[in-house]
Amino acid sequence: MEELSVMSAVRAAIAKRERERCNEASGRFGLTLTEQQGLALAQHRSETLKACGRVEFGGSILPKLVRTFCDSPYLMQENYESELWELQDLFYAFKNESGETLTDEELLLAMRSAYNGPAGGAAEYLAGVRLSELCRESRTGTAPEERRDSGEVQEHDK
Repeated sequence: MEELSVMSAVRAAIAKRERERCNEASGRFGLTLTEQQGLALAQHRSETLKACGRVEFGGSILPKLVRTFCDSPYLMQENYESELWELQDLFYAFKNESGETLTDEELLLAMRSAYNGPAGGAAEYLAGVRLSELCRESRTGTAPEERRDSGEVQEHDK
């Protein structure tokens, strides 16, 4: 029983330190996480990792995610936690889909490019995109529909 409370205290301390790092990066853009939001994101991350069959070494992806997205014109304090929640889930789903062929930084930059570009700040849009499309969008800055309209879509894109 005492082991559980020690583990809970350790997890809470890690989540607090992580939240502070996130707030340092995002605070200048008017985006901060409360202690409760930080704990909720940490708990959700654990559940997502378990569901995806993944393990994280060397810390959470959340600080990298925050640093990558905090200057997005689509993030506001009102939607900050929920968007991080969805972006974190999408990161792990894309990581699984990539078969580890992309570094965290490459994947985050591709997600950011699509999120700030064709997705117009809608994480739901990213959820409906295949990894190959996400990477292509990152390189070209256009959504598949836009390339189709302009005649750029190749036969394998259809």
